[in-house]
Amino acid sequence: MGKDMRQFLTRHMLHVLLVLVLVLPMQAYTQESEQLSKSAQEKRDQRQRFLQLSLGERMALAVGDITVESLNGLWIFSTSSKAIINRYKLTKLHEDGAILFLEGIDLDEGTPVVLFHHSAIEDIDKKNAFVLIDPDEEGCDVFFLRRTKPHSAKGEHYRSETQCQAIHGQAEMLTAGRNPKSFRKPGQIKAKRPEAEKTTAQSAETPDTDVEGQTD
Repeated sequence: MGKDMRQFLTRHMLHVLLVLVLVLPMQAYTQESEQLSKSAQEKRDQRQRFLQLSLGERMALAVGDITVESLNGLWIFSTSSKAIINRYKLTKLHEDGAILFLEGIDLDEGTPVVLFHHSAIEDIDKKNAFVLIDPDEEGCDVFFLRRTKPHSAKGEHYRSETQCQAIHGQAEMLTAGRNPKSFRKPGQIKAKRPEAEKTTAQSAETPDTDVEGQTD
């Protein structure tokens, strides 16, 4: 009886070892292969769907929302001649009628700057076109920008020794990069309206005092 039991246990242990050494690793390998194949197929499907999109839709997916608000954060601007390397922090969103603009500061000079869509100053039919104006005591730096990646931009720089509206001379190529940690997602910045506009809106919402029926 003892001998039969040992033989039974030996056969049972061999079966267990066979399962552990051969069957389970093979099952795991098969499952991993299936997962890799499924992942590869999903990537091919995603690429196919991406290629079927229009150029504008591809740009939106690669760059994200292209709005004034989407350019908030800490940016470093560098011109092709390296004559100008500026750091701008754009944090405050304002609404002036139909115009949205970001207010910020030149971190090197401590002076205010503004960024807005190009269509605010010129009739232009481009969504990805922005202007940053950096005035100082001696003139004005004007940057024309377009987003190229979620945290990158390119464009042209002009320097005016008089007013920001008087742009003369040859443009310098511009590259700009943003610190990703400084970016706040659209909707996290509330647009501020001018005080006069807010006062008018509040007055319109305040009900008139009912004086009918009052007596002295």
